[in-house]
Amino acid sequence: MDKVSSLAYQLHEMLLESNEYLSLKETENIMLNDLEASNLIASYHQALEKYSTNKSDAVLKELHQAKLNMDLNELVIKYKEKYKDYQILLGKITEVVFEDFASTSTIDKIIRAK
Repeated sequence: MDKVSSLAYQLHEMLLESNEYLSLKETENIMLNDLEASNLIASYHQALEKYSTNKSDAVLKELHQAKLNMDLNELVIKYKEKYKDYQILLGKITEVVFEDFASTSTIDKIIRAK
């Protein structure tokens, strides 16, 4: 295995041990083991499936209500906050890994090339 792949696997392991990831997984487990939150999530997914085959106004309204109910749940809110924290970490890593690969001016030249 080459050095870059080896380092990528090391980074993967470090991400799995990061506070952001561990906090996200802990919050996810709490949310999914909570009867109310898991029922709200299930209701939303059922409404989403229903909407995929029936795009009526009544089903759309049901879908919106299920999403609203789910999004107002305290555990779902906390999960989304932890997920955002983890996404921020991944964004920082992406910035570091891909820094200097392409500048905006280079991208602009490529996109505008005729």
